[in-house]
Amino acid sequence: MPPERFYTKTVVGIQLVAKTRREIDALVKALRLIRRRAPKLFRCFRFLDAVLVYPKRSYDNAIYMHDDPYVWVCESGTALESSPAYFAGLLVHEAVHVAQWRRGIRRHSTRMEEEAYHAQRRFLKNIGANDEVAWLDEQFKERWWVKGRGEAQKRSVDRISARHRRFLASYRSGTLPLRHL
Repeated sequence: MPPERFYTKTVVGIQLVAKTRREIDALVKALRLIRRRAPKLFRCFRFLDAVLVYPKRSYDNAIYMHDDPYVWVCESGTALESSPAYFAGLLVHEAVHVAQWRRGIRRHSTRMEEEAYHAQRRFLKNIGANDEVAWLDEQFKERWWVKGRGEAQKRSVDRISARHRRFLASYRSGTLPLRHL
């Protein structure tokens, strides 16, 4: 069986890679929303090189900045089931993490998450996405990023990370079959 093909499109200097056109369209809408409604904030995206949508109907995502290029990997459920406003806010959140990394902040911390959360929240509030703000606030209360929340969570994160890293390695090595849109 031939390897799966992925669509790719470059928008404002960011390479988008996804299994379906619908996922690419969701990314394009989110990026355009940010550029249109928050042009100053959009400058954070100059450091994000690619967004990859992993073909699993889940909601996990992670930013990979240890090696060039800087890449955000999200899963298909995030791209397809989030509102354009929430998806844009999530991109804002991750772009803030890239900017933090570029400023030399390398250790993941509550302060890092709070800064990204506040930027995401401000963006959503400024565009009038009140339902998304309420949902984000509920998620933030869970403080999911705090370590020591149990071995089951650690195993889950490790599985996600391994899955994403294999996908990312295929992308970086050029072995991920891409079809340009």
